[in-house]
Amino acid sequence: MQRHSSVSLDGLLMCQKANQLVLAMYHKSDSFPKAEFLELTSELRQAAISISMSIAEAFRHRDFTEQAYFLGVARKSLDQCRHYLMLVSELGYGDTAELVRQVDAMQTLVEGYGISVAA
Repeated sequence: MQRHSSVSLDGLLMCQKANQLVLAMYHKSDSFPKAEFLELTSELRQAAISISMSIAEAFRHRDFTEQAYFLGVARKSLDQCRHYLMLVSELGYGDTAELVRQVDAMQTLVEGYGISVAA
């Protein structure tokens, strides 16, 4: 499968947004209790990193099937982040509304790119 020039621009935006999300998750998790470092802090950070890495990996492949696989991993990691943020809020570790909005926006970008690749 050959890529279109607009795909690389879409990819650049997705990678930038994914990296911004990783940084936001790191900043948010810095304020978690020390007891959470090996649990919630680590899990949230790993899920956020997985989004960014999976998107980058999708762009390394030319085959639609491989791209779809890595975009699927990114979607699963976004779901994990959403769940962890729900826990963060319920545990009283802070407001997560802005991070949830960023996760939702990232989900829209990933799904939109997946649709454009399939077309």
